[in-house]
This record gives sequence, structure tokens and C-alpha cells, in this order.
Amino acid sequence: DILAKKGAESILVGPEPGCGISFSSIKALVKDWEKRTRYKNWSRASGLRISKMFISPYAKGWTALLDQNKEDIRLILGMLTGHGPLRKHFMKVGLSQSSECRLCGEEEESVEHIWLDCPAIVETRKRYLGTYLLSPKDIREQEPLNLIGFCKSLGL
Repeated sequence: DILAKKGAESILVGPEPGCGISFSSIKALVKDWEKRTRYKNWSRASGLRISKMFISPYAKGWTALLDQNKEDIRLILGMLTGHGPLRKHFMKVGLSQSSECRLCGEEEESVEHIWLDCPAIVETRKRYLGTYLLSPKDIREQEPLNLIGFCKSLGL
């Protein structure tokens, strides 16, 4: 109380009129700057086509991954970046002779196909992700634990 009183009685150093800035105002400015910077850096990053399709720089709820085991984290990150246990990726790195989908046999087994298109897993998609048909935006807005459950249920 004594220090506050002395501070209030002292002469302001700086331009007039003096106006205090609240901590919450400064905090909001810093958060806004951080959000703009994160989005700008994410947008400017070259490549990352699949990651940018399925991951949002503003995703909420992803701290839940910290409580998951290493295998689940590896699985979900691979499935969101195009480096998951799918034949398209395995073929790129020389571990598979075919990129045909193991589940439906109709298309290339890619992350886009699994998340969005594969007709063999529409019921699984509905059970874990809430709908039969999804867009990349729908994937970005899903809770991470739902995505992990979906990926694990496929047994890939």
C-alpha cells in the first residue's frame, strides 16, 4: 500500500496525458501478435501440402496428445502429415510394391483417401468422427482423441 501510494503521488515521466495500460490489454496485444505471426509463418512455409490440408495453426485441444503414448502420437501425426502407415507413403520409401487401398481396393491408399473418401470405412468414419463424409476442414476441427480412435480402429 505504501509503495502504491508513493507511485500514485510521483510525477509521471513521459508524454502527457499519462494513461496506464492494463496487464490484460498488453496480454491481448501479445496474443494477437503471436496468432498473426504463427499464421504468417504457417502460410509462408514451403511444401507441407498434406499438413496444411489437415492441420490448423489454431487447433485447440491438442495438449491432450501429451497424455498419449508414443505410438498413438506417431500414428496421428503420420496420418495428418502424409507419413503414416499407408501404402502410398510405403511405396515412396520403397517398402511396398503397390499403393492400392487395402480396405477398398479402389484407389490409392493415401491420407486424403482414408480421411475423406474410402467407401469401405464410412461406418467407422461416422462412429469416430461423427459423419460419413468429411472435408479437410472437418478433420482440422476434430478432437485429437477422436482422430486417434479412428486411425487405431482401421488396423493399418
